[in-house]
Amino acid sequence: KAIDPNSIPLGYDSEANWFITMCEQYNSPYTSATAPHYLFNNEQTVETLNIRELNELIATQKMRGDANVMYAAIERQRRVTMPFSVLILTIIGVSLSARKRRGGIGWNIAIGIALAFSYIFFLRMSEMFVYTDTLPPGVAMWLPNLLYTVIAYFLYKRACQ
Repeated sequence: KAIDPNSIPLGYDSEANWFITMCEQYNSPYTSATAPHYLFNNEQTVETLNIRELNELIATQKMRGDANVMYAAIERQRRVTMPFSVLILTIIGVSLSARKRRGGIGWNIAIGIALAFSYIFFLRMSEMFVYTDTLPPGVAMWLPNLLYTVIAYFLYKRACQ
């Protein structure tokens, strides 16, 4: 089939990276670029997609060579790693609370809060490795969990003594 002249993009938003075309108005076969799930390309909207839609978006963005695929890939990895982070931080908290100190529990609470904030900071820093194309999303998102698993192990061993 010949390309429909009405499918020429009418507008382009460089931040959201999507096109507005007249294809749908004329029932053109070239309407796939304007389907609603292709408009979800920024970081805020990938959070609202379910896992099936997110996987479809990632496949489509990779097929197109879209540079914004990293937002969806990070979100997919985040959905896998966050349940493990809850478990790891819980073990850290329990290990710190089980330990009795002479001066009270103030230091234990301070250490726990500092470790929780440093985990969040390290998680955000690992996302920057994906944005700068230093690490793939799977490695970057699991890196904080691996590091804090080692910390949780040592705190747990120390609490048992």
